[in-house]
Amino acid sequence: MHRTGAIFLQSALQTGILSGICLLMFFLHYIRIAVRNAKTEKNREKAMFRTGILLSVTGFLLMGLANDSNLAVSPLFWCILGMGIAMETETFYS
Repeated sequence: MHRTGAIFLQSALQTGILSGICLLMFFLHYIRIAVRNAKTEKNREKAMFRTGILLSVTGFLLMGLANDSNLAVSPLFWCILGMGIAMETETFYS
């Protein structure tokens, strides 16, 4: 079982409560930065791509709370999250 809610619990049980809290803060930080940058993006295509990534990540995290059969798309989630973080980092440092 690899639910999103279980990710936090599994992380907290295996590596400590601090690890689970850090994982939760990581997801919340990404969502906060992505929403802030999406509001200020001037390039329409890039804004749509960024919004799609944000909605995909948020949808996966919300789906994990209600459905525990998302193990098959978990690698795709981590790849999309990585692309989103790269885009937000590029915007932050430019």
